[in-house]
Amino acid sequence: MKRLFFFALTTLLFSNYILAQDGTHIITPLNTAGAEVFPEYDGGLTAFYDYIRINVKDSEEYKGKMMMVSFTVETDGNTANVKILKGLNDTVDDKVTDLIKHCKKWTPGVKDGRIQRLQLSLPIRF
Repeated sequence: MKRLFFFALTTLLFSNYILAQDGTHIITPLNTAGAEVFPEYDGGLTAFYDYIRINVKDSEEYKGKMMMVSFTVETDGNTANVKILKGLNDTVDDKVTDLIKHCKKWTPGVKDGRIQRLQLSLPIRF
């Protein structure tokens, strides 16, 4: 029973993102059914991933590894509720959490014609 629960949970967590064939990342946010416009980082996801990689000490040590993060983009563009869904180690997890909490503001998403809080789940590859 524990194995079935673990399998179901793992499948649910990792089915929330898609990677394009060329290795680029595509957002597939959580809790955004019906969103007309997804939140966007200034400079796009490439700039967001560069910001994370540049600011994680010894990121070369983690080359080829991936972690999963989840966070909410608030209506004012700030981030909140940062969670590590799949981490690398406590040091990197804490650093990435701090970086996301203090990153530049995002352009908030739009749902039902109004700016709304939306939760994102993103892979971060080193």
